[in-house]
Amino acid sequence: MPWRPSTDGREHPAAPGPTTPRHQGRSASGEPASAISVSLEHASDHRRGVTTSWTLQGTQFGTLLATGVFIPFATLPQEQLLSWGWRVPFWLSAVVVVTAYIIRRKLEEPPAFREANETVVHKTPLAATFRHHKTAVLRIAAAAMINTVSMVFTVWSISYATNGIGRDRATMLWVTVVTNFVALFAIPLAAMVSD
Repeated sequence: MPWRPSTDGREHPAAPGPTTPRHQGRSASGEPASAISVSLEHASDHRRGVTTSWTLQGTQFGTLLATGVFIPFATLPQEQLLSWGWRVPFWLSAVVVVTAYIIRRKLEEPPAFREANETVVHKTPLAATFRHHKTAVLRIAAAAMINTVSMVFTVWSISYATNGIGRDRATMLWVTVVTNFVALFAIPLAAMVSD
């Protein structure tokens, strides 16, 4: 049975509804990979790095936007933040959800996908991928692990800085804003080099 922490320091049984967002993380982790694949399939051969970098730009901009919106609420007293303050930025994210829905509703299948549907597909495409593209799979896995640094900083270091060593919450959120702002320029530059 799922448990939820409370303000009195004890854990209480959680209703099924509130635990659902925990499972959304599983699908969210697949989102960047599929978005990069779609971007890559729509890209011209000589602009693949730049085209797929826009997906990462979206991640950085989303983090920048979410953190920027949350900063004013982070300055609220703890009781207000936990009772209602966190909900306002959460509900404002509905704008992003509607925008994503509108964009995806009009998205067409990429030419590479249409061409692939006309060819013969292996009965075990995963086995064929590992058999013929071992080096590429290892490179992709190593590159994906680089994202761990960003996630550790975004999740763990802010919590540690505010709860462990007593740094101001708003200041630590500004660190996230600045680093993601720098990434908005660094990512396309690295992508241009890759092309």
